[in-house]
Amino acid sequence: MAFAQQQWQNWLLFQQQLHSQEEELSGELKLYCSVTAAYSHLPGILDKFRAHYPKVEIQLTTGDPAQAVHLVQAQQVDLALAGKPPILPSAVTFHYINDIALSMIAPRVACSATQLLQQDPINWQQVPFILPLDGMARQRIEEWFKQKGIKHPKIYATVAGHEGIVSMVALGCGLAMLPDVVIKNSPLNSQISTLLLPLSGTDIFGYRIVFTLPFVAAAVALFKQKAAIIAHLKRIQERPLFVLAFIFTSTLMGFQMWLFLWAPNNGSSISVSFGYLLLPLVMVAAARIIFKERISRIKFLAVLIAAVGVISNIVLKGEISWEASVICVGYTTYFVVRRILNMTDLAAFFLEMLLLLPFCIYFAWQVDIAQVQQSNPNILVLLLILGLISGTALNSYILASNHLPMNLLGLLGYVEPCLMVGVSFLIGEEIDAQSYPLFICLVIAMLLIIADGVWHTKHSPTRL
Repeated sequence: MAFAQQQWQNWLLFQQQLHSQEEELSGELKLYCSVTAAYSHLPGILDKFRAHYPKVEIQLTTGDPAQAVHLVQAQQVDLALAGKPPILPSAVTFHYINDIALSMIAPRVACSATQLLQQDPINWQQVPFILPLDGMARQRIEEWFKQKGIKHPKIYATVAGHEGIVSMVALGCGLAMLPDVVIKNSPLNSQISTLLLPLSGTDIFGYRIVFTLPFVAAAVALFKQKAAIIAHLKRIQERPLFVLAFIFTSTLMGFQMWLFLWAPNNGSSISVSFGYLLLPLVMVAAARIIFKERISRIKFLAVLIAAVGVISNIVLKGEISWEASVICVGYTTYFVVRRILNMTDLAAFFLEMLLLLPFCIYFAWQVDIAQVQQSNPNILVLLLILGLISGTALNSYILASNHLPMNLLGLLGYVEPCLMVGVSFLIGEEIDAQSYPLFICLVIAMLLIIADGVWHTKHSPTRL
């Protein structure tokens, strides 16, 4: 009897095991996605799936995402990872995962495409483009062509698969609009640049002032500059023509900020960098001539060497770039006027920003921000970060100009052009051979001024 009961229990257990195995999902699942999606999205999805259904065998095929819907509809694959088309066949169901923005990319190497991007305005009709064969990215770039009024775009090539397009852009064949996830995960992303289109330098300048002003206002409150603002307003009330000084300095400062943003998208970063390299030398000369500050022999030698570089550049190229001239003369004039009229505090800078605000609101108002967000959904967050960084940097610069001698202020200004030259190389610009003498002379002059500043700081009885 005991034996019969034992066998019966074993039989029931065996039946239960068979039943559970019949209910457990098994078989083969055919998946299709791009190479990029195979390591950007698929691992997270498959990890969860295999944890629940370990007996399902997965067959993965990679290819052009534009073919995904067709393959699912033709029942050649069970599932596919791709962007949702405007019209989805009734036999296909779409499951949302996340949003993917598209960006315009350009090569960093010097080529015909980058040369055309340096024009102002850009002649988009002549810019070569590399397009996807079809799919969502192709539809988006064609919509962008219509928005820009480009009736007959110059198509260098059409490519099936996004990864190959990145390679062609990196080689300098042209521009392309691709999903950010493809750009980010490409092994060639260090050889391409993401353009800020459709925002121009003027658009970014407008938003920069709008987003920077609140941080400048916060600094005014933090450093208790309210009394200084009232004092400036009383000066204007007592002498109405004094407002012209604020208009003048505000215009100078605004144009310099606009030029700084305009240069990278118009191939002038090197020229602007030279302007910032010249700026300390011009400020040293202005300090000596206008404010009678003593100039050491080393600084005088640096000025002479810089002058040799400038003269050589004028002889070789016929002129020094207008961008460099505006930077070195404009900023020097700005600081000289502020110091002469006792406008060096943060309160005066806040009033200058207020004068720029109406124009910047106008520039920002001209931008269809909803259209921009289609290409870059995070644009407002990025602009807010730009405002924070700009506000911090500008506040520090103005406070430094209020406390430091003009010589030392110019000396510290050499940090920025060195960084700008590096950025210029990263975005594909090159120094032409005619500019070598100027660049070498400016570097020598910069090193002399730094050496003089270090020596003076070490041997001065009072250190700043």
